[in-house]
Amino acid sequence: MPKYRKFTQEYRDEAVLMVIQTQRPIAQEGRELGVNKGTLGTLVSKYRDEHPVTEELSVPDRAKLKELEREVQGS
Repeated sequence: MPKYRKFTQEYRDEAVLMVIQTQRPIAQEGRELGVNKGTLGTLVSKYRDEHPVTEELSVPDRAKLKELEREVQGS
């Protein structure tokens, strides 16, 4: 039996999305999918670096941000 298993890119992508979408621990998903938790953790970190989450600000938050920016510029 080979020491290292090779996973297809599709399998890796699906494993990463399972972790991100379910928000379950990497170790738990890794056990269920048969992927080492260290390997899966590396794949998830790489995915998160390449796909940063940006949340839109709500209207009140945007107004507060503009107000704070004016205060900083006026100081």
